[in-house]
Amino acid sequence: MCRFISSDGYVQTGQGLLDKNMFAYCENNPTNKVDKNGTNPAAVLYAAFVVIIFGIVIVCIGEIAITAMVPALQKGAASLYDSISGSINKAKDKSKERSKSPSLDNKRKQNYFPINPYDFKPKGLVMKEYPGTKNGKIIQWIDPASGKNVFEWNEDFRQGSHYHALLIEWDNKHKGTHYYPGSPIPEPWNSIYFGE
Repeated sequence: MCRFISSDGYVQTGQGLLDKNMFAYCENNPTNKVDKNGTNPAAVLYAAFVVIIFGIVIVCIGEIAITAMVPALQKGAASLYDSISGSINKAKDKSKERSKSPSLDNKRKQNYFPINPYDFKPKGLVMKEYPGTKNGKIIQWIDPASGKNVFEWNEDFRQGSHYHALLIEWDNKHKGTHYYPGSPIPEPWNSIYFGE
């Protein structure tokens, strides 16, 4: 072990070698301030190098993470934007649809069963009258191609005159639903037999 033997030439207290400032150049510790190999400056440089490299690694990892996340963040932001703008556009379209009157190209208008069955004229059907029963007269409107009944009017003294609408698949049997004069003609019959 080496000793620093050169004391400071400036003596403050007059105590000689015991003065606190005698070995100021070696922080007043002449025994422990030994650098046998001359590597003390290298250790400081090595520590600084490690700190700098660590900082660079942290910055690089952060940059890589941000770079990797940017497309996902952009995609997420674009998806959120599309979702919000799509909702706003749909709301605008719905409000426009509600505010505008029915368009002229919508040729389907609602028709109603008339009071007088002779005023009921569905397209493509042939009217056939039956004298009826003790409950009144019956009029049917028949599809000439299939021979099936599509509409039926019953005079019906007990329940009042009413209509029935039948699908061809029902084989001339109605489901018991009564449509009284002034009632709207239900779909699909309104579109099929009264549409333009």
